[in-house]
Amino acid sequence: MQKKIFMNTGVSVSVCIALVAVFNSCSSIQQNGGTPSNEVVVAFYNVENLFDTLNDPLTLDEDFTPGGKLQWNSLRYTEKLSRISEVVDLLPGEMPAFIGLCEIENRAVLNDLVKQPNLRSNDYAIIHADSPDERGIDVAALYDPTRLADVHFDYYSIALPDVKDPYTRDVLHVKAKLRNEWIHFFVNHWPSRSGGQAESEPNRIAVAQLVSEKVSIILRDDAGAKIVIMGDFNDHPVDKSMLDVLQAKGTKDASLYN
Repeated sequence: MQKKIFMNTGVSVSVCIALVAVFNSCSSIQQNGGTPSNEVVVAFYNVENLFDTLNDPLTLDEDFTPGGKLQWNSLRYTEKLSRISEVVDLLPGEMPAFIGLCEIENRAVLNDLVKQPNLRSNDYAIIHADSPDERGIDVAALYDPTRLADVHFDYYSIALPDVKDPYTRDVLHVKAKLRNEWIHFFVNHWPSRSGGQAESEPNRIAVAQLVSEKVSIILRDDAGAKIVIMGDFNDHPVDKSMLDVLQAKGTKDASLYN
């Protein structure tokens, strides 16, 4: 089977959707309502500050409380959950087998999300762990346990070169069987461009190096591994983290196809 690795990237795109062809190792962006029988929809969604209304004394979440700057209350929280679930339900094709998420405050908000009417029937399972990010936002995932089996996951932490703020979101790595074939998902939320692109770039390069090392380990053991790297990278496809570190390119002969 031909090796092919798939990648979604974006600076400000909130939702990315792709089709993974399980048997012929190719990927395409879904353009219509149909989903071929040999393809499975996977998605990534930056849900942009999905916080509950409670104050966590261990994180900087005070703005997202009823008495905080944003006056974040139960009504607004419930409406946000409803709208997120509507977006997922409106994605083209069948419901995603796997959804990578970022800007999640905690597991409780994910529990509330999967109970939304638009998602409840899929009975999504949750993958989540708290990260060292000072705001308390994490990367997470939802998956359909009827389509993904033998699910294993790890969270990888990294200390950034920025000594003033070395903490960032962990990288989530999920390995699962999809129609009896192993597939790897990496869910990312790389450091922002706060302070400027040039000043902040070493932070994103550091996370890119971590992901590149993990991918190399997988390929060392299985040269034909199927890998999907998704997330909010806060970089463009032509930036160093993508081209030089991950060596992700928009050509089908690249080891990482962006």
